[in-house]
Amino acid sequence: MQRCTQCGENILRPRVSLDFSSLNDRLRSQSGPLSVQPDEVTTILKNIELDEEDCEAEINRLETRALLLATQKERLREYANRVQALISPIRKLPDELLRKIFDLSCGMNHFVVDDIAPKNAFSFGSAPSMAISSVCSRWRKNALAMPMIWSRISFEWDAVGADSWEELREQLSLILSLDTFATTAPQCRTGYFGTAILTPRLCSSNHSQID
Repeated sequence: MQRCTQCGENILRPRVSLDFSSLNDRLRSQSGPLSVQPDEVTTILKNIELDEEDCEAEINRLETRALLLATQKERLREYANRVQALISPIRKLPDELLRKIFDLSCGMNHFVVDDIAPKNAFSFGSAPSMAISSVCSRWRKNALAMPMIWSRISFEWDAVGADSWEELREQLSLILSLDTFATTAPQCRTGYFGTAILTPRLCSSNHSQID
């Protein structure tokens, strides 16, 4: 294929003119040994093959171009949504109202603490305080300034990881729900070990409630 001298894109110029009417006339009228012109037929077939290759290359180019345009369209929509978020009503709320909403929205933070897979101890869906504090810098600043939303903890555990929560809750009441499971397997006894570690800490507090 030739390239455009201005834009550099390939120009699809067929080598074979698809004149079906003329070809059909030849097929109907010409026959016999003298009508056969092998060189002409070979040349036409070769040019058709080259035209097919050019068509395939052009199809691939256009499909790639369409994919790039579709990706660009998605990015434009994503950018538009983020720009629109700049004027969302919640961004206009004062910190006092925002913290009130946080307090009403944050229930119990559920954790599954396991020595085998500590990175899977929680999900944002089960730990609303963690989810809220991960949205943006303003939300994180307000969430960290609210000890009450960090004081509602539920553990299912084989290990202990409450040190940072003890610091965040400060002097507020700690509402703690513990789910432990009886077992005789030596590798599963860390739950009792965790209870032994946490109990003295709770007993030293005058504002602790255990379920």
